[in-house]
Amino acid sequence: MSQIAKGMEYLHDQKKVHRDLKSKNLLLCNNYRTVKICDFGTIKELATVNTECIGTYAYMAPEICNEGGSYTERCDVFSFGIVFWEVMSGEKPFNDSQQMEPMALQRKINDEGKRPNIDDIDKLKKV
Repeated sequence: MSQIAKGMEYLHDQKKVHRDLKSKNLLLCNNYRTVKICDFGTIKELATVNTECIGTYAYMAPEICNEGGSYTERCDVFSFGIVFWEVMSGEKPFNDSQQMEPMALQRKINDEGKRPNIDDIDKLKKV
């Protein structure tokens, strides 16, 4: 997780946001000792007006889809938090909402404050 944080720090120092940070965009290399962030097709300069709703809903910060919402470094940090939860729990984020349409899930995240269940992390410890 620290390697991902350092990669994000580098991007943000370059005044760029990834906009789709998720486990599928992380590569494990060097016998699982090195993590690399990939898929830079959604990267944008922070100076650019970023009002498009781009990304993967389960990892997307709530403010992205608000009216007039825009991407900042904070959006990548939210996505990092979801990835962190995923690593610690061994579960996919919002796995209890798999049958839900992506936009409906985003509305639950936005309007109802839905977040992954922190207790899922304890389940992995008990295994």
